[in-house]
Amino acid sequence: MTDKVKLKDIKPYITCSLCEGYLIHASTITECLHSFCKSCIVKYLADNKNCPECDKILHPTNPLTVVMVDNTLQDLIYKLLPNLKKGIPYLNCTHLVVNTEKAITFYRKHDMKIPPDIDYKKKDVDKIPEKYIIDNTIDLELKPYNIENIDLLCRPYIRCPAKMTIKLVKKFVSLKLLKDIKRYDEIEIFCDKEILGKDHTLEFINLTKHTNKKAPLLLFYNICRIS
Repeated sequence: MTDKVKLKDIKPYITCSLCEGYLIHASTITECLHSFCKSCIVKYLADNKNCPECDKILHPTNPLTVVMVDNTLQDLIYKLLPNLKKGIPYLNCTHLVVNTEKAITFYRKHDMKIPPDIDYKKKDVDKIPEKYIIDNTIDLELKPYNIENIDLLCRPYIRCPAKMTIKLVKKFVSLKLLKDIKRYDEIEIFCDKEILGKDHTLEFINLTKHTNKKAPLLLFYNICRIS
């Protein structure tokens, strides 16, 4: 017989620590994997550069670049709390948590006054700069440029944000193969035998150099020892 999991046991994992409500438009910080409501984290990062949960510094100038819309987590929450998706309010401690747009429709349909906190979250959602939220990913395959002289990565297939730069790919390979992220300058990344610049994004490479869109974006790496 399968053991049943109580909602109260997983509540901390599906609750936003900023508003203390169930996650709405769940968004996850890729640097530390803490999740928040989309409107809450965008408003918080307008004045801060750190994660509100663990205090990790995210980005010196634009911390929103490491925030990713987490559709998988949100779908899971909707399965656990189906009425949340329908727009029916849940009472969570002292905080009223709802799907904002559907909740407003719900209250208007029943000639009820819209609670102030719902109006507040609705305004925040409208102001979110969508272009800064990472919701596009690219499947990437990394292979050695010369298989005879270079080690294979234990996990050559990874899923990355589309805005990820080649510099970060170099750091990843350097950490895995050289065991030192600071030696990333010794790593060269190729696509179709062409060395890629460190500021190129995966999105740009995928659009300009990747012909088979059904397959992962294939990049090659080489280790160039610096004396």
